[in-house]
Amino acid sequence: GVNLIGTIGRLHFERGDAKRALQNYEQAHELALRLGVMHFKDEATLLKNRGEALLELGRLPEAHACLERVAGIYAATGLRDGPAYASLLRVRGLLSQNLGDMAAALEAMDEAHRIRQKVGSSRTKSAALNLVQLGDVKMDHGDIEGASLAYKEAQAIYGDMRMPERSMSVQDLMERLERSGSRLDLFFLHFSRTGLSRGLLRACACA
Repeated sequence: GVNLIGTIGRLHFERGDAKRALQNYEQAHELALRLGVMHFKDEATLLKNRGEALLELGRLPEAHACLERVAGIYAATGLRDGPAYASLLRVRGLLSQNLGDMAAALEAMDEAHRIRQKVGSSRTKSAALNLVQLGDVKMDHGDIEGASLAYKEAQAIYGDMRMPERSMSVQDLMERLERSGSRLDLFFLHFSRTGLSRGLLRACACA
């Protein structure tokens, strides 16, 4: 059914296949509309996931339009105080980060974290992901201490959830952050997470 297709899409996304995830989200959305079984909460979740996939694929204008539709749904229903809205804020923060608006990114991700703490949903996989991304934004702001605290909290959550690979990934990031002694090192640290080579980064930094 609709939920199964959406779940498959999320699995594709978490495995790094945003293109297939997007296809699943669009298929689920079209099927739900055709069957007349689309509840506004389900629609908001599907559209948020679709926006995140579009963002991952670099289709920023489409991602922005999609996320604005989700924001409109939550505004119309008054449901802006739960984990689902926090997830929307996280993705909007990512979009702002990609657009270079770091102040908006920080505000969105901070608010997402506050909402999760308020409703008792701050020890989940989604909360940990938000903290890692919040740490990234704080690092972009030059707030190394704030970034480290966010990463440490994320690592603790992954540890509690027995997700050793993610915990070790955050631990590696923290160790590299602590070893970074210059702004150029921080430049390398941040962009190495995208998979770019250090040699290419040096070329970019010197251009």
